[in-house]
Amino acid sequence: MWECKKCGESVEDTFDVCWKCGTSMEGIEDPSFRPEPDSRMAAGAVHAGPEKMPDEPCSKCGSPRVIRNARLHDQGWYSDGVAKIVVFGKPSALIFKSSEVSEVVGDICCDCGHLELKCLGNLDNLWGAYCRAEKHQ
Repeated sequence: MWECKKCGESVEDTFDVCWKCGTSMEGIEDPSFRPEPDSRMAAGAVHAGPEKMPDEPCSKCGSPRVIRNARLHDQGWYSDGVAKIVVFGKPSALIFKSSEVSEVVGDICCDCGHLELKCLGNLDNLWGAYCRAEKHQ
């Protein structure tokens, strides 16, 4: 990992430029760089980047030091790096399990360490898969 000299973002060693601002490891800015729009924001989903929201205290200890919507990174072999939750509509099936998948983010208290997870995906689809699974068991 390396830290971007312009924006301070942590960047994987496999990247030559910062994914957030387009600045190289040497600190050279690319004036033509344009970040890609976040498709989840366009779809009206919850913001998926860490943000400080001191007006909402920790639900466990009441501390105002809470980071909201922190991303969880999946480090699996064939992962895209984004942690997800899966609900199988047909859990006993060998294949074609009728799965519904959603990205997961968390709120982290920086005093007590409490972590609350939440899904960014279509909750109706997750519920539908859960209900189908209950019928198959």
